[in-house]
Amino acid sequence: MSFRSVYNGTSDAIHGFIFSAPRAFIHPDTSGAIKASVVFSADTQALVDAFHVQETLEDAIRHVKVGFHIGSSASGNYVLDVFVPPNSVQHVANDGAGDVVVDSGVLASDDRRNVHVEATKSGSVFVSDNDITLRHLTLSSSGSGSIQVSVKAALNSSQIDL
Repeated sequence: MSFRSVYNGTSDAIHGFIFSAPRAFIHPDTSGAIKASVVFSADTQALVDAFHVQETLEDAIRHVKVGFHIGSSASGNYVLDVFVPPNSVQHVANDGAGDVVVDSGVLASDDRRNVHVEATKSGSVFVSDNDITLRHLTLSSSGSGSIQVSVKAALNSSQIDL
C-alpha cells in the first residue's frame, strides 16, 4: 500500500471510536504515546482522499469518527489501523458493514469505568483481551452485526448489559 493518511488525535482524552468504514483494527500503542492515531493505508490516492476522520463529543466522551466522505465512489484495497494508549477506550461503535477488531489491551480496565461496545448495522465487533475489570459493560447490537468477546483470564464487572 503506497498511499497513506495519518491522523493524530488533538487530545489525550479520546476514549471512543465510531466506525462507518468497513474493516478496522484497534491496537494498544505501547510506545508511550498519550494520544490516539489513525493510520489509513490504501493502494490509490483517490481512496485516501475519500477517507474522513472527525473528532466529536458524544455522551460526554470525546470520540473519533472514522469513515469515508458521503457520496464517495473511490474503490480499492486498504488497511485501517487505530493506535490508542493502552486500556483507554470506553466506547467502540461499528456503524458500518465491515468488521472491527479490538486487540487485547485496548479497552479500559478499571473497576470505576464503563465500557460500551456496539454494532448498529451489518458489521461485527470482535474483542479479545487477557483480563477485563469494569464497573459496567454494555454490549449492544441493533443491526444484523454481532459482538464477540473473548477473554483469556477473567471478565469482572459489577454490571453487564447484553
